[in-house]
Amino acid sequence: MRLINHTFLFVLILFVQPIFAQEINAYEYSGEKKVECSNGAVVSAHPLASKVGISILKKGGNAIDAAIATQLALAVVYPGAGNIGGGGFMVARLQNGKLLTLDYREKAPAAASRDMYLDEKGNARTDLSQNGHLSAGVPGTVAGLFASHAYGKLPFAKLIQPAIDLARRGLRNLYDKTERKQPRGQGCLALGLD
Repeated sequence: MRLINHTFLFVLILFVQPIFAQEINAYEYSGEKKVECSNGAVVSAHPLASKVGISILKKGGNAIDAAIATQLALAVVYPGAGNIGGGGFMVARLQNGKLLTLDYREKAPAAASRDMYLDEKGNARTDLSQNGHLSAGVPGTVAGLFASHAYGKLPFAKLIQPAIDLARRGLRNLYDKTERKQPRGQGCLALGLD
């Protein structure tokens, strides 16, 4: 796939009239595993989130805008993936050739200390770092989305609106209610922009 004058995207908040309501049908959709395109692509863990990203590109947004909108849509359509309650990285090459890396991983709470997971003999208590209230980190995703937005083109209101629309209208659930996981092959969608 050849991307010309686009930031490479590896994908991976406003009460405005729903502007994407006609473009994205949250009840009738499917996914494709292979797509060939020449002007950009969005890949995510859910077809609706990928469609949101493509709609942002079609509206003149760049890859950073599409990544932000896709992430926000994922928080609605695939909440079990962590999304805005977690953290992440962004690695991008901007249109001007500048390389960019943002680290917005979760952080330790302010009251955390170096020895909080050690017992009285100085041995590691991994149960404390993996289970319970002491294992929680402060999410960094929302701060990362706002930091990323400095490199986008569209107003943040336009990037969050599709997620708001999906949340208001609801969507067809891809998850098996008894298994509580996505059916095989149903979640991923790659969409291309030609």
